[in-house]
Amino acid sequence: VKNLAYVLQRISAILVVIFIVRHVGSTRFAGEEAAANLFVHMQGLLAKSYEMVFYIVGLFAAVFHFGNGLWLFGITWGITTHPRSQALSFVVCMGLTALLFLIGLHGLWGFNQQFFG
Repeated sequence: VKNLAYVLQRISAILVVIFIVRHVGSTRFAGEEAAANLFVHMQGLLAKSYEMVFYIVGLFAAVFHFGNGLWLFGITWGITTHPRSQALSFVVCMGLTALLFLIGLHGLWGFNQQFFG
């Protein structure tokens, strides 16, 4: 599990950087009309199914990177030294990851309710 988490941490970091660059590029540099009403701009953007998928993947990469990084922080800094405490903290951190992902999905749903049915 630790080796897989290590690899996924690196992959999620790359995905998060791509996501942030694309998100900032599509919002900050989208023009004055988009800046005047960013909510409407995001609604139009997320109405495209490939953009919604991109945002869902980016959201998951970001929350996974956070949750897994929190778990690795506990191990690296000696907070969770025993295998049992590491297993428990993994469950807690992945639970937090799932919760944050669901909250993020709810936020995306607010922009485009038709995509989610």
